[in-house]
Amino acid sequence: MPKEVVWSQRAEFDLKEIISFFNERNQSPGYAKKLISKFEKAGNILASFPFVGLKTDVDNIRFLIIKYYLLFYEVETGRIVIHSIWDSRQDPDQMKKLIEELGE
Repeated sequence: MPKEVVWSQRAEFDLKEIISFFNERNQSPGYAKKLISKFEKAGNILASFPFVGLKTDVDNIRFLIIKYYLLFYEVETGRIVIHSIWDSRQDPDQMKKLIEELGE
């Protein structure tokens, strides 16, 4: 049974930052729109297949790889909560801190 997909404030902020970066850099919304579409498709996949993502070291936190991004989420009763989007080209030590924060 499909679950509701909910974006946390942090995840919404992450998405807005990514979109803003590409809109400014490319001077065109084309690439940003493609990314938004990829994230929307990922949400649809998670709604139907919530355990498709890879496990992290923190219980209940999983991630799905979308292009260069890691979509961190948690499966809760009746819903999927997307907690954050991480650009995998960033410092991996910062990602470890993010995962620890999500587990708190």
